[in-house]
Parts: sequence; structure tokens; C-alpha cells
Amino acid sequence: LGSTHKITPYFDQLTDDGILFNRMFATGTRTNRGLSGTLLSFPALPRFKTILNDASVDQQFSSLANVLKQRNYATYFLVGGALEYDNRHGFFLGQGYDHFYGRYDYGEDVFSTVWGVADEHLFEKSFNILKNVTEPTLMTILTLTNHPTYDFPASNNIKPLEGKLKNNKRLNAFKYSDFVLGKFMKRCKDEGLYNNTIFVILGDHGMTSGPHHQNMSVDIASYYIPCLIIAPGLAPNINTRTASQIDIIPTILGLLGGSFIHNSWGKNLFGVNNYVDFATIAPSGLNHIMGIITDEFFYIYNFND
Repeated sequence: LGSTHKITPYFDQLTDDGILFNRMFATGTRTNRGLSGTLLSFPALPRFKTILNDASVDQQFSSLANVLKQRNYATYFLVGGALEYDNRHGFFLGQGYDHFYGRYDYGEDVFSTVWGVADEHLFEKSFNILKNVTEPTLMTILTLTNHPTYDFPASNNIKPLEGKLKNNKRLNAFKYSDFVLGKFMKRCKDEGLYNNTIFVILGDHGMTSGPHHQNMSVDIASYYIPCLIIAPGLAPNINTRTASQIDIIPTILGLLGGSFIHNSWGKNLFGVNNYVDFATIAPSGLNHIMGIITDEFFYIYNFND
């Protein structure tokens, strides 16, 4: 967002179809915190261990999957990497997801790295499922090509960044991920899925290019993430409310309408704003720091003081 190097032209074009949130913040600095924040509406806590890997967290949350199953939705979770990593399969199987696709569900002749298959194979599988479903469906797609090692198939029609820019390899991986996202969304639009689907495109966590370790950073730039919502009847716009991943479920439920039983830390971003908007953050590599971001301030609290 805001780059002068045209890293994400396809995402930029997609903003003409939906509402872009330019003050959206991740709850933490790792994917597991992003998943619990987005899919459970549960904030990151100032502790080393994620709830995904904590055996003592043996309870049902008001996950998006659990809530939508009240309306007989089918539920899918797709990732290009190992489903066992961070206990994703075990945890989300207990939170309402029924159908899982991981590293070895995309065929043998696919480009892959140590982390898993390239995003294009993930989106291919996702699209083929979506175009054939006959029942209401929730699908979570977790990409990984814009993650170290930042390798991707060379056969794609992507012009690499020229020169010796800092983080050149990472930015080229971002260009690739943007390209295959744009291709996936175009196929969905051409298939008519824009007429009956809510698309939420957002980051799992931010990134820092500064001297601080990502998982120990309280630099506010480490928590900024893109978020775009495309839905039927939603006029394109830019939303400037201070927002968090924990707001995603209440916002989706508001768009769907009707009555739901849901326990949430978040708010409907399209609802009436009767309170001070805020987002909470906690660096995943520390167990004593937490922050609250508002429209005007960034409060940091040290639990050791």
C-alpha cells in the first residue's frame, strides 16, 4: 500500500470493487495470532504460546465456522503448507471446519518450497471447489509464497523489479502473490461469484524492515495490514476507521444479516460507531507487552512495571 514500485497492481485494481480499510491492524506478529484474531475474533495475548498450540485451551469459540454452521454452511480451510504446522488442523477441526486441504493435496507436479506449494496451485484448487459447490460455503485460504524463502515459479508473466532495491527478492514474491490473487479474483468474477459471495482479503500480520526483530517489535508499522472487502451491494470506498482482525467476524455477520449467536471482542465496521475505535496488539515474541491503538494514540503497557 502506497508503494511507488507497483508491487500490487492487481490488488490496487481490486480496490475499485470493494471497500479498502487503510487503518487495519493485525493482533500480533505471527500467522497463528492472525488466524485466531480473524477466524475466532480473539485477540493476541501477551504470552509466548498461541492458543492454537495450547492443550489447555480445550473449548469452543464463536468461530466464524461454528457460527455459519448454524445456517448449514459447508466449511473449508486451505493452505499450501503442512496442515499440522502450528496445529492448524487439530485446532480448527475443533472450531467448526470440516474440509481441509494441505501440502499434499495439490498433486505431485507442482512448484513448492520448504514451506509448501506456490500460491497459484492453492488458488486453482480453491476456485475449482467454489465453482462446484451447491450449498452455502465458508472458505479460508491461507497463502504462503510471500514468506521466506520468497521463491516462486519462473514461468509466470511477471516482470521482476529491476535494480538493487532493498528486499528485492521479497518484493518480487509479493508481485507474484498479487498476480495470482488477481487471476483468482477475475475467475471468480467471470464465474458470477461476485453476485453471491463476500470476499475478505487481508494480511495475517505486518512486516518490519527496521532493525528490530519482527516478533519483538512494538513498531506500529509491524501491525499495519491490508484489508479489502468485496460484497454484493457494497459500494467501493475507503474506510478510515481504526480496525482489527477481531472485527472481521462481526462485520461479515452484519453483511449477511439476520440473527446470530456470537461472542466477540470486535465490532461491525459497517455499523454505527458509538464508541472510540481501537485495535489491540501484542508482539508474539514477548510475554509482558500489549498495546492499544486508537484514532489518536498508541498506548503501550508493560506488565512488568
